[in-house]
Amino acid sequence: PWYGRGKGWRKGEEGVVVGAGVSFNTHQAVEVIRAPLRRAPTLATTATPTMGSVGIDSDAAAQGLLTPAEAAVTSWLATSGGEAIERVFALSTRLDSDEIIIYASAIAAVSHDELWRADGTPVTPGKLFALLRLTEVAATNMTRVRLVWSKLWSVVADHLIEGVTHPDEKVVMHATDSLRQVANRLLSRARATRAATHHADAVRPFVSAMRCAPTEKARDLVASCVAQALQRFGETLGAGWEPAIEVLELAARNDGVVVVVANTFRACAEPLANALAVAVSREGAAVDDDEYLGLPFTCVERAVRLLGAFALKLAERSQTADADAELALGTLTRLVADCRARLATRHDGDGDDDAIWVNAAWIAACDALGALTARSDRALDALFNDVLDSSELDGLSSSAWDALRVGAVEATLNVKFDATRVSNLVIPQLTRVIGSRKSAYDALSPSLWVFLATALRSSDPSVVPRALALARDAAKIVIVHGGDDDATAWEALCKVLRAGVIVDEVMLDLPNASDVVNRSMACVEACDALSAEPGVPRAAQD
Repeated sequence: PWYGRGKGWRKGEEGVVVGAGVSFNTHQAVEVIRAPLRRAPTLATTATPTMGSVGIDSDAAAQGLLTPAEAAVTSWLATSGGEAIERVFALSTRLDSDEIIIYASAIAAVSHDELWRADGTPVTPGKLFALLRLTEVAATNMTRVRLVWSKLWSVVADHLIEGVTHPDEKVVMHATDSLRQVANRLLSRARATRAATHHADAVRPFVSAMRCAPTEKARDLVASCVAQALQRFGETLGAGWEPAIEVLELAARNDGVVVVVANTFRACAEPLANALAVAVSREGAAVDDDEYLGLPFTCVERAVRLLGAFALKLAERSQTADADAELALGTLTRLVADCRARLATRHDGDGDDDAIWVNAAWIAACDALGALTARSDRALDALFNDVLDSSELDGLSSSAWDALRVGAVEATLNVKFDATRVSNLVIPQLTRVIGSRKSAYDALSPSLWVFLATALRSSDPSVVPRALALARDAAKIVIVHGGDDDATAWEALCKVLRAGVIVDEVMLDLPNASDVVNRSMACVEACDALSAEPGVPRAAQD
């Protein structure tokens, strides 16, 4: 189909394109490329000792599987024809900008016919020759200008994504690996040339591949390719972080077997943590710095929440010790501690734009840790023992404390309330933290009153005595840290106890009316006991 040489462009009959240096009939090109690649379904698709370089069995004619014409083509391909076919693909760099797009589209059409029938049903086993050659053409022509390369990559990526949806696992594996190879070469070239524009283009096809992947194994393969890209290019991925995080978010939300989530997290945990560490250290840096190719500011919050999503998914698998769950929780806890240390050293007050990077990570990390503590006792221990047990808390601003209180400490209130868990785990540890540090008392005492009031309203009669004992401990803390002047704290404690003694006719008609009455009497007795405590101001006693 290739003929003539011309200068400039001219349009001939329909389907004929003439360029500067080479020209061909596009319809005829598709047929000429397709014809020698069609093989009988019984032929193998991989090379054997009796196969030529393009995968055609040279013994097929002797077995009566080929027509005389096909046997002649087979003989030619096994000798000098194989080298000629190789040149067709290797010399594709000589095609000009429009011709290479048409050429790649023709190969994609051939590959489509190798994988799918005319009615859309898959060919099994699928044939891979044209798919792999298309990948080779894409890799060979990677040095073209971005406008041309983007069009070429669109053709190649669309076909490889289609290959990921094929039911043949071998086709899925080769299609995914082809995406990985081309993306890695493109990212390597972008890193060498500091060309930030290619990063998103290289990773974006994996988003569609992840959405279209029909099986757990296919999704695992796609997510593994992206995780590998983060390991190799995370420090210079730039705009490619956004599609990469989207792929990992889809993996973290995987509703199938948890092994996909675990495998993906193990592969991406280190580069994700390293990228966030660099991002939160960018104090005073502009969000649109063209020289910075690490995790973009717009992706910081998503990256932190991604860590939390992985930790939550892995924690749901088991409440017992698990290596993957421990790694996820440890990574998230270390990020919170890193942000806490950086915020504690700032003395410029709230709303300082120089701290927007670490503030964004801090708020998202507190929310992620809170969502985890609401469901995991191990995360709850990490919150109180690793995050809230530090002298660095004294240096936090009021806004940083608010993010920690609302996002992490009070997160248990946002799920189905477990009064037993709260009275046995949350309130005792919160009371300890508040009692040990004045800054924690000032910031977290409102949370303590909320937890106590909610526990006292519980229908579980075994919770009430425990909650009242903790209320007496809280009163002692108010005496130490607040004294007579902290009217707000005493008023809050009185409201907690009053909430437990409210009795009306509706409550008395309930089946558990006796429990309600007993709770009310216990709260009254607690009020009397607290009034007699030394150090309680007169207004609070009244």
